[in-house]
Amino acid sequence: MSSGVLQKKLAGVQSRQSRKRKRILGYSALAILVALLSGVFAYLVVQLDSARTKLQVAEELHLQGSGIDASNIAATPQSKTTEVTQPAENVAASADIQVVRAQFMQQLAQYESEIEPKINEIQLNNWDDEKYAELKQLKARALEHFSNGEYSLAREMAAEASAEYVSRLATAKREANEAFENNRVPEAGKAIQQALRLSPADSEMLALQKRVGVLSQVLDLLRQAEVAQNENRPEKEIVALQKVLSIDRSRGQIKSRLQKLRAQLKQQQFSSVLSKVQSALDAGNLADAKKQIAVAKTIFPASKALGSLQNRLQQAQVEREFAEQMSLGEQAVQRDDWQVAAKSFGRARQLKPNNKTAIENYNSAQQVVNSTQQIGLMLVQEQRLGDKNIVNSVAAYLREVEPVAGLSPKLQKIHAELARKVDLYKTEVDVVVVSDNATYIIVRGEGQVGKTSRRTIRLRPGKRVFEGSCAGYKSKLVTLDIKPGMPPLEITIVCDEKI
Repeated sequence: MSSGVLQKKLAGVQSRQSRKRKRILGYSALAILVALLSGVFAYLVVQLDSARTKLQVAEELHLQGSGIDASNIAATPQSKTTEVTQPAENVAASADIQVVRAQFMQQLAQYESEIEPKINEIQLNNWDDEKYAELKQLKARALEHFSNGEYSLAREMAAEASAEYVSRLATAKREANEAFENNRVPEAGKAIQQALRLSPADSEMLALQKRVGVLSQVLDLLRQAEVAQNENRPEKEIVALQKVLSIDRSRGQIKSRLQKLRAQLKQQQFSSVLSKVQSALDAGNLADAKKQIAVAKTIFPASKALGSLQNRLQQAQVEREFAEQMSLGEQAVQRDDWQVAAKSFGRARQLKPNNKTAIENYNSAQQVVNSTQQIGLMLVQEQRLGDKNIVNSVAAYLREVEPVAGLSPKLQKIHAELARKVDLYKTEVDVVVVSDNATYIIVRGEGQVGKTSRRTIRLRPGKRVFEGSCAGYKSKLVTLDIKPGMPPLEITIVCDEKI
């Protein structure tokens, strides 16, 4: 506001105050004229001027903090020469002055409690020195002339200043944000400084000031990210954008871009791993395929594509292990190691329960193993072949396993050995029985010899028990161990011990 405009406003205010005072004085004069004649009017004017002058002095002293009681100063002094009781007209005029004084004090208190704090709050002196000086001048004039008009004008000016403050602050903040969003660093810094002059503690501008301080570095990183994006290098772009966020966390669009890039990179990595799995499976490199599948699981563990490749890997593993086990079984057959062969063919049969070759090979191998064990046991217990039933049973068993025996040289050898033993145990040996022609002789489990002095009988190999009996004599038992292929034997049975 210019000085000329201020002078005009002050003149208008003074004119209005002057008219008001004139009306008060006019009313007072009219009352005096009616009540006490014109002579008393002159005396009242003199007393009223004196009271106003002293009231002005009291108000100035009050504002200066002198501590002097303004009511005492404002009181109407007594004449030094005469003691005259003031008439009723003088009392009425004094009451009018007290009303004016009370109004002034109220306006002063309101200005100091409401207007001045607002002026200080918006820090008018920092951005409009001229208006701030005008407001100070208005207050000084009001105190000087004991007038409420200046306070009204000051209130109007304070309201205008407050509105202008709000407008200027909003404009500065808007310009700062626009400049920042368009990467105009110098303009943004200038606008922020203007806003902080108006509101030094503005949190929004203080935060934006920090962001502007690192904007050059952020813009450089964003250019790096853009180059990486054009080169289709998401890893490099992610690194650049992560650095941006570490500097300026307020960039929400960067966070969205990072999420998109990470998802894209994750999908690319997953696709790359799946491609490696397929290549490894095609090449038969199951170990590498298994390793790559483990990596893929850490990316997308529930992927259907991954599940399909896992099934393919499992199938390939089954095929490979089946082939390995069949090969191990065949190698064991070549070594005549049928226990290992049975174990390998058995594992192959577990891997492919419906594979006919695995089943047949396992059954054959198991028969060779069982037959080898059985025949070996029979050879160890060959004396049991002396039993007619057992030898016949063994002979039948040999005929049964004969086809399998040809698979294993070891089995074929012991099979032939047992067959020879069976033949020997089936071949009877000549036994000459000598007695006294009185002893009755039987061969337990074989038949009767009867009484004889000498008789040749034929018996199968094995332990044979001869029993002789004679009336009046104790029975006699003699055991004869007949070995297979032995030459003719002779045994004497005579009961010669009386009862």
